[in-house]
Amino acid sequence: MLESLTTELVVSGFFSHASNEDSSDLQAEFAAGKIWSMYDERLGRFFLADAEDLAEYGIKSFLDEVESYLRKHGVTKLDVTEDGYDDGNYYNVTVNGELFKIWDAANGEESWGKASFATFNIINTLLKQAGSSERVYAYNGGNDLGFIFLTDFQHRLLMQFPEAKTNPHEMPYVMVDNGSGYGIAERPSIKRPSFIKRYVKWLPLLIIVAIAKYYLYTTHHNEMRAAPRNLPQVLNKLQVDVSNIESMYTLKLGDDFTVIRTQLADTPQSLTWVITENGNTVLERGADKELSYRYYRLQKGAAYTVHLKAFFNNSYHIVSNTISFTP
Repeated sequence: MLESLTTELVVSGFFSHASNEDSSDLQAEFAAGKIWSMYDERLGRFFLADAEDLAEYGIKSFLDEVESYLRKHGVTKLDVTEDGYDDGNYYNVTVNGELFKIWDAANGEESWGKASFATFNIINTLLKQAGSSERVYAYNGGNDLGFIFLTDFQHRLLMQFPEAKTNPHEMPYVMVDNGSGYGIAERPSIKRPSFIKRYVKWLPLLIIVAIAKYYLYTTHHNEMRAAPRNLPQVLNKLQVDVSNIESMYTLKLGDDFTVIRTQLADTPQSLTWVITENGNTVLERGADKELSYRYYRLQKGAAYTVHLKAFFNNSYHIVSNTISFTP
């Protein structure tokens, strides 16, 4: 299927604006299903526009850019003038004596879309008047707006590729002056399950966790309410054995001086990266949500060390080996 579609594109002249070498490479890419090569400058059909630039009195400049392509397809005259720049409240473009009102104070908030559609309309008017079978189609929008020249047959061929059906919002489209997307295909929405459907499967586990937390709280609370003679025993239960705590985490050094730590099921309180440079601490940074870190101000030739510390028994303790390195 891909090869037959590519062959039909070749026969239609789709690759005719590319060099012989580029044409062969592009045909191979299309035959492999890589149709996004249609937006490659090697193909010679695609031109970036940027809706913001067009709206800010840039239509003439864009028409100058595509003039050579238009002349290859029968447009023999391209006389363009612009009006409104000095005033700043409107934008008109006159092409070969025909006036196109782009935007004014009443619809200035839609200037990007208005200018995009006007450019699309002007180019297709010129091609139609020249008797060309080609038309311009839009790609994307906003600052990523582009235009690609195709025949109707070539456009229909491209829409038959599998990627076109999977990603219709990335395909060339016919612009319309409707103020709502201007014809671009909507990106597929992700259907999310309702709140109940998302969480009902976790309900039994949540109930068990809640019961366990309640049990632990009441047990601890009752012990703390006991006479002071019980206080040492309670505190002992809350203490952490720090005799071998430096082996809690293992640090390794990556090729680009990124330090990588191991992960535990329960992260201790206030887990922190500690980085020294030439013996001086230069950074302490929370590590509880990071499995790796690369110091952003490494100096060539300086000596660095990195370790982890965490808060236990009312004080901080080193909880990892220490990595040493010199960039």
